[in-house]
Amino acid sequence: MAPSSRGSRSPTGSQIVQPYRMHVSQRYLELTRKKLELTRLPRDAQASTQQFMDFGVTKADLEPLVDHWTDEYDWRTQETLLNDSLPQFRTNINGARLHFVHRQSRSSNAIPLLFVHGFPESFITVGAMINELCDPIDSPARPGEQPQAFHVIAPSIPGFGFSDVVPEEGNAMPTTAAIFDGLMKMLGYHQYIAHGSGWGFRICRMLALGCAGSCLAIHTVNPDVPAPRSSFGYAQQDMMSPVASSPGSGSQSPPLSPGLPPQLGDRPQTASYALCDSPSGLLAFVLDAIRPPTLGRETVRSAYAATDRSIDSSPAFRPQSLSPHSSVASTPISRSPFDSQALELSGLSTVWTPTAILNWAMIYWLPGPEVAMRWVTNSAALLPSLWLSYSNVPLGITHFRDPAALSTGTGQMPPQWCKAYHRVAMLIRREGRIRYAAWERPVEVVMDIRQLAGLVLGGYGASAGHSQYGPSPSPNTANGLPNGTVISPYKGPSISTFLARFGKLDLLAYMNKYWVSQGQPNGDFWGHEFSKHATCYSTFDLPCYGPERVEHEDVFDFFQTVILYYRRLPTWGWLGAHNIYPSNTTTYTLSDMEAALRAEYGSTPYLGCSGPRYNETAAGKNSTDRGRTQLSELWYYFHSYGRPQNGNWEHVNQTGTSSCAKAKGAIHYFERTKSSVGPN
Repeated sequence: MAPSSRGSRSPTGSQIVQPYRMHVSQRYLELTRKKLELTRLPRDAQASTQQFMDFGVTKADLEPLVDHWTDEYDWRTQETLLNDSLPQFRTNINGARLHFVHRQSRSSNAIPLLFVHGFPESFITVGAMINELCDPIDSPARPGEQPQAFHVIAPSIPGFGFSDVVPEEGNAMPTTAAIFDGLMKMLGYHQYIAHGSGWGFRICRMLALGCAGSCLAIHTVNPDVPAPRSSFGYAQQDMMSPVASSPGSGSQSPPLSPGLPPQLGDRPQTASYALCDSPSGLLAFVLDAIRPPTLGRETVRSAYAATDRSIDSSPAFRPQSLSPHSSVASTPISRSPFDSQALELSGLSTVWTPTAILNWAMIYWLPGPEVAMRWVTNSAALLPSLWLSYSNVPLGITHFRDPAALSTGTGQMPPQWCKAYHRVAMLIRREGRIRYAAWERPVEVVMDIRQLAGLVLGGYGASAGHSQYGPSPSPNTANGLPNGTVISPYKGPSISTFLARFGKLDLLAYMNKYWVSQGQPNGDFWGHEFSKHATCYSTFDLPCYGPERVEHEDVFDFFQTVILYYRRLPTWGWLGAHNIYPSNTTTYTLSDMEAALRAEYGSTPYLGCSGPRYNETAAGKNSTDRGRTQLSELWYYFHSYGRPQNGNWEHVNQTGTSSCAKAKGAIHYFERTKSSVGPN
């Protein structure tokens, strides 16, 4: 991964990065006010409350916001606060002038993070958590540790916000993904992780499919994916189709970043004539997408009276110190977009304040929403092709579920469905009704992005609560980057000596016989394995053992767990039961080996091969099979119930594609060499 410090460079020629500050002409602001003063709102339907709510935004919700926009809201104040809080730039990428937020961390170990907004979000969404992403100096994950920091890049989709329009044939997800990847590379971030939800997640998936060498991992919230083609490996409740909530129940968390309503999706230009001309109409459209708690006229008026009409003097988000120990219960987080919003005001969201809602609407009102609406329509037509391929780019999922949801479903796609399309590296379940998590629940989102970064790039356990016993750490930095904090080689007594105090010399003897290193002492090899792979499970974290922890108890636990699973998975015997034995002359077929192991294990494991490619061998001459030909590794997949140490599992199919050749008789399953056999 490229050193993150390169992100400050200024390209030459057409790719010069220019600092940018928003400044809307006063004439346009005056025109907006005139249009607001001329607003004619439609009459509400005369029906029962339940049916009434189904029609969309009510006059009681919209009218006080229109009044606030006309009489109270001050764009100039918000413009200044946003400019001061979010460092903005513009540059040319692939012929398009792109607007983006770019804030570099002061940490030498910072990881580049591409923040991708959706619709009707914008670049301002990142403001709720940019401070803690970049400089989390006040919130150590554990005593003596520093949380992972990020360089944050948050571009505006071309045609959205202050990014220029691209030709219509490029006004869709593929071009957007290519431009965003080009921006990251131009800034010197040749590898990065990405975050996005809703349409932002779909752009991130485009990056994973087309730029897998650059996009190292993706984090998303409540992903919306098609149902998998096969239910194998999923619990019955995971395969249930999500159900819509009953009208007006408010019990379901709606999908994130919705697209256009069905009547507008096919012909967005028609609706654009109304939304480009009417600020109140556009506000209603954005309000319907956000769907915050009801903001009736009296609620809004009393809120401003209680705060002495000072809300517009505060930014639309308030930076705060985030703690990973914050509660993740179903109650909303205590972050308030305005300092003065700490008051308990019935019906008034502490996140969706009137000013915050209007800021969201203004970012679409200023350029006009027509390009964004066409972008959604053009991109929606491409969605079926987005789910035809499997991506090995690690995916981290934060899944929010309303605890009051109906027992028959959550109104969302089961997060397990993502395993049909992505290598899911992390799934964290949280409670709460959310729609735009980065704005509404930034504390948890920041925590989970950090956790994903630790799993995928954090490497060696220095930031995961583990000791380090590898004499040759690999990777040898805390964040896996060349400029990261160097992890010192372990120079203490052999890790093999740790078992004596537990009286498990039989375990040590078994390991020396069956868990044998090639080219280095067994103890050095075991130290490497512990330091690298115990980090995959939080149940080996030192804090999990509590104050009565015995020294090296985590190491003993890890070794005992490894041997437990090794003895439960007798690969040699399983293959032998199907007449597949190690041989220096006989070759085997991948499908036969997979079938043999599937018959014994119950699911198909992953077989990995090294050595020459099949089409490079004499037997494979003129073949198109480029798979490798020497069996070198085998991974069994399973779901663990509780701690992996307990050994309770349910087997599942492997989730990738074997690196082995598929041709008949292409695989060598060689006999063991003398160097791979233990002394006993």
